[in-house]
Amino acid sequence: MNFIRRALLYCRRQKLRSLLLFLTITCLAAFVLTGIAIQKATVDNAENLRTEVGGIVRLEADVENGPRTTQEGENGAIHSYVGDFVAEKLVNAIKKIEGVVGINAQNEQGFWGSGINFDYIPGQFSMGEMPVPNTAVLNSENSDPFQSGKFTLEEGRHITEEDKHVIILSEEVAKRNQLKVGDKIQLYNMDIDGEVTLELIGIYSGAGGTGGDAMIASQIPENAGFVDFTTMRENFGREIEGYPSIDILVNDPARIEAVRDEVENLPEMKGKTLKTRIINEEYEAISNPLESIQKSVGMVVTAIAAVGIAILGLLLFLWTKNRKQEVGILLAVGKSKADIIGQLLAENFVAAALAFTASYFLTGLIADKVCAILAGRTGVDADTINVGVTIGQTVSVCGIGFLVVGLCVAIASYTVIRLKPKDILTKID
Repeated sequence: MNFIRRALLYCRRQKLRSLLLFLTITCLAAFVLTGIAIQKATVDNAENLRTEVGGIVRLEADVENGPRTTQEGENGAIHSYVGDFVAEKLVNAIKKIEGVVGINAQNEQGFWGSGINFDYIPGQFSMGEMPVPNTAVLNSENSDPFQSGKFTLEEGRHITEEDKHVIILSEEVAKRNQLKVGDKIQLYNMDIDGEVTLELIGIYSGAGGTGGDAMIASQIPENAGFVDFTTMRENFGREIEGYPSIDILVNDPARIEAVRDEVENLPEMKGKTLKTRIINEEYEAISNPLESIQKSVGMVVTAIAAVGIAILGLLLFLWTKNRKQEVGILLAVGKSKADIIGQLLAENFVAAALAFTASYFLTGLIADKVCAILAGRTGVDADTINVGVTIGQTVSVCGIGFLVVGLCVAIASYTVIRLKPKDILTKID
């Protein structure tokens, strides 16, 4: 192992060369490690977002292209859709599809009512007890306003599939009438020309101050409530079999197109006047910037690695070839070619080992800062991206680095040691 001793002595004598090699490998490895760590963090973040945000396939009656009937009324012709709705049998089949984590249905303005034992907020023109619209929901927690964060449930609970004859009102309407969760309210429904009694199970916030200068009560957002589908069906004016539309909740937006295809190919869908569409805007708004970071980092890492390896290879090649005289003397005194190559490799491996160790700690210092800069430029919240350097990533970069150093030194040294000592020494000026 005498060649190791000679390698250490050489590194000690050639401090400037050893320092330059150390700094070159440290910077190269640190930048590559930083890029890999950021890419891994954005991939993990995107996977977490897929499960948190999810996606929706909306299955709805094809009102535009479906069959209609026309009736002449006092104010002109009335066109009514008479095609298919989403039946319970179809809903049950959809629930069995892999990736579907829930079903929600909502019908805006599905139930209209005017207050009997309470008052809605009046508009600028008050024309008696004007009816206001309520959204019929299968699960209010999964409805658009609550999912988007526009509305927040402040008291009580959400409407579920098992509920019947319940309602959720805004905190403005509740305060105006001193209503609390558990109270019974009566509404007049024009479609059945009768009274409907509902239990107040929840109070939400988020609609306040959005009404502006509404002319009538039905235009004031604070008056809008949420009721169960049983209430809507019983008071719709005509019998409805199924739901006008349902939202199919998918746990992974990456599978949303596959889920839609499976829904469309269900036997229960054959011949139905229904259509599907994907609602995935929230996930795309978040994931697109993350994908932009991944692509940017990938290109930068590739460029840095290519340029860095080229520079490192050139330096090692030139340094090794410039030691012809030393190699010739070693060969002349009886040192084997393997012993000489071992010394050259050991010299560079010592500097590389120290450099890779330093790059691990340097990456830990700069990775978060680099990620924050990239996230700021793409509109991503950097706090949601947890950048960390793993031992596995470091070992991979180190392994590739040692391989590059070894190949460069081996190729350069071979061009020298393949010659005879006499040829090497006689060609030196």
